[in-house]
Amino acid sequence: MEDRNPSIDDIICLAKSKNFKVDTDIIKKAYLYAKDKHKNQKRKSGEPYIIHPLNVAYIVAGMGLDSSTISAALLHDVVEDTDAVYENIEKIFSKEIAEIVEGVTKIVEAFNSIEERQVENYKKLFIAMEKDIRVILLKIADRLHNVKTLKYLPREKQKYIAKETIDIYAPIANKLGMFEIKNELEKYAFKYLKPKQYRKIYIEMKKFEKTYNINFNKIKKQIKQLCEKNKIASKIFIEKKPIYSIYKKIIENQESMDEIKDLISIRVVVSDKTQCYIMMGILMEQYQFIPSTFKDYISIPRNNMYQALQSLLIDKEGTIFKLKICDCFMNYISKNGILAYLNSTKVNEKIILEEKLIGIKNTLELENYLKSPKVFLQTLKNELFEEEVYVFTPEGKLVILPKGAVVIDFAYKLSEKIGDFMVGAKVNGGEASIFKKLTDGDIVEILLDRKFKTKNSELFYLNSTDLDLINKVKTAKAKNAIIKNIYLRKKGREKNLFNKKVFLKLIVYDSEDLVLNLAKKMQEMDINILGVNTEYIGKSKIQVNMEMEIFDLEKISSIKKMLNEINGKSTMIFN
Repeated sequence: MEDRNPSIDDIICLAKSKNFKVDTDIIKKAYLYAKDKHKNQKRKSGEPYIIHPLNVAYIVAGMGLDSSTISAALLHDVVEDTDAVYENIEKIFSKEIAEIVEGVTKIVEAFNSIEERQVENYKKLFIAMEKDIRVILLKIADRLHNVKTLKYLPREKQKYIAKETIDIYAPIANKLGMFEIKNELEKYAFKYLKPKQYRKIYIEMKKFEKTYNINFNKIKKQIKQLCEKNKIASKIFIEKKPIYSIYKKIIENQESMDEIKDLISIRVVVSDKTQCYIMMGILMEQYQFIPSTFKDYISIPRNNMYQALQSLLIDKEGTIFKLKICDCFMNYISKNGILAYLNSTKVNEKIILEEKLIGIKNTLELENYLKSPKVFLQTLKNELFEEEVYVFTPEGKLVILPKGAVVIDFAYKLSEKIGDFMVGAKVNGGEASIFKKLTDGDIVEILLDRKFKTKNSELFYLNSTDLDLINKVKTAKAKNAIIKNIYLRKKGREKNLFNKKVFLKLIVYDSEDLVLNLAKKMQEMDINILGVNTEYIGKSKIQVNMEMEIFDLEKISSIKKMLNEINGKSTMIFN
């Protein structure tokens, strides 16, 4: 509702059309309470603040969500922006509504950095989401209305919200299969993040549509006639590629608009899965098929629940178009995703949520170990990244990973035990590094220590140059497993702590009091030396073997700096 703000009657009408069980009394009560609490507040646009909760509630009602979520949408800012507190909401409405409101309420305390505040708010949101999926759905609705009204904010604030929307909220909507909302989030965010590029693509797309509109309507008519001829009931739609998706393709593939072949798609919706394959066969006989473009997302659905047969085709006049074929249920899922299951008695949406957003759970666990906002945010973006690679075990089991994943990510996706005890790997029959990036169709075989006694030496016995290991892997699950094996987490300490014996082998030119000076420097850094011995390896060179105990990961960089000053050849091994 961008042009006209909805009223409470509009919300109730929409809610009842989606869900006849809605409790209109509790929704009206929430509206009156929110209206009273926000009565002296204005938005940046100058409108009464209640306009925002009304719009969010309208979006939530359009999702087909229940009375409690619609009520929470109306109340979602009262704790954050007024004198209302959690106890008020629980007492006046219900614990259920109060918990949803609390889940989307931002933390207001002071933090050392913007990144720290971001991380703590995400953690709070995701923990609440694990308990109740409606929290994240309400947050997405809230963000959708906010991003639609960015024009009233200062430029820097526009860019910040737009970027966060593209990095976090649109990918979450995508993971949940909510493609229409995901596309809207990206459209408005892109419009404010890169207005010049948005305008340029918008204008070029309008020109393209005007030029090819007749061609695509003609193809649509031809396909409809083929369906009727073969007695296949169908609905056919012409779809435009979203503007932000076009921009990503231009950037990632270094293509111009003229080179993008799937600007327009034709979606054919048939009655069942069998007819999807029949229809694809019929159309491939009628039109020229472009090799290597066929995708069977029915046999192998994407992680975001999307299912369809896809291919690029060319008609006799040289018009290239993307064909999508799906059945009615697949089409419904492709638009609504997780929302399609919320009121289903056959499917537990919590199981679906856990499967789709397991990466977020793993990222939360990673933050508990690292306490690094930058690593948390980057790993979260990796886990939410839309692009995927489809790889297989030698037995043919499909494993879906984020694009850029390496062999070690694959191993830990199979199981933590397999990752821990991997001693090597083969990709497509040939030996491969555990850090090899995987591509679609790779067959990956993990070689194990069959007795499960020897953990992966490449991972767990590291020298000083491998301390950035967690940055070499893509998934939070693999990072967590590596950290568990390398660092022993200490409770009650805020720094990145671990308790490791470190063996230092240092080869340097002999000098007076060398070992004594070295030991003094270690003691100055509060490093506990367990033992030292030396041996001559030439007339002027000496090898120093030192065993130390280190509790603070940050000490490693100090040791490396000191060793560089000594200008000797050194090796550190962690045990």
